[in-house]
Amino acid sequence: MLSELLGEIEQSGGHAGWIKLRTGDDSLSACETIILHASTSAARETNVVIGSHTIQGWVVRAQHDIIEVESRSLIPEPLNQPSYAS
Repeated sequence: MLSELLGEIEQSGGHAGWIKLRTGDDSLSACETIILHASTSAARETNVVIGSHTIQGWVVRAQHDIIEVESRSLIPEPLNQPSYAS
């Protein structure tokens, strides 16, 4: 996955600009979960987005939850600044 994001796709001269996923609509299998973790890692390393071609909303939310947890290292902690509101 990284080679197609950082290099070119099969000697085409072009590289992938995003990661497209699709999971089953009945569940998020163990294998699909592993692929989702790998995709999130690759997206973080290459600064590309992840798109999902999954129909069932609850499965998409499960994907989102995994991506959110994996991506937390990208989100800075809130600044502890004093509040001047009265």
